[in-house]
Amino acid sequence: ALYPLYLTPNAVHTIGDNNTFSGDGIYITPNTYNHTTEQTWYPQTIAYVIDGIVDVESSTGSGAILTIAAGTNFKFKSGGGIRIASNHPATFKAVGTSTNPIVFTSSLATPQPGNWKFVRFDSYLNANSELNYCNFSYGGSDTYYKGLVTIGTTTNLTVQNCSFSNSQRYGLYNLSLIHISEPTRPY
Repeated sequence: ALYPLYLTPNAVHTIGDNNTFSGDGIYITPNTYNHTTEQTWYPQTIAYVIDGIVDVESSTGSGAILTIAAGTNFKFKSGGGIRIASNHPATFKAVGTSTNPIVFTSSLATPQPGNWKFVRFDSYLNANSELNYCNFSYGGSDTYYKGLVTIGTTTNLTVQNCSFSNSQRYGLYNLSLIHISEPTRPY
């Protein structure tokens, strides 16, 4: 009644494009995407709904390779997020256009800052990973990875033409540039 499709991350590319769906979204289970040949997730008439953490990485070859096509929309439930190259290599390309951006936002009808966690890039990220014309909003709830987009210890990510709004903490949080801890505050 709610989700016309219920998929693991490894199966999302199989639905292709030019489909018509109705309902609350295409549900993606919290699991690992680990294809080592490039696959594309295409925009649909409804958003992809992520409930929990989707990992993008693979211990095989040069790692997982995932492309997100222009116009794709993601809605995250509480605690939801995408974690890229946390323990194994991955390449992640989300390239929208100025008129057809890729959207990452809350699944709630009335969203608030901090409704979901993050899109997080970690130390095993492969070169040529990029975010271009992506809009991020209403996330940033994680207490350590504090941004809508959090960049760990990597320099392999290019971020261009993206917007960040209504985060609980930060829009873009780059851990590799932070060299001091936050002071302890008495409460």
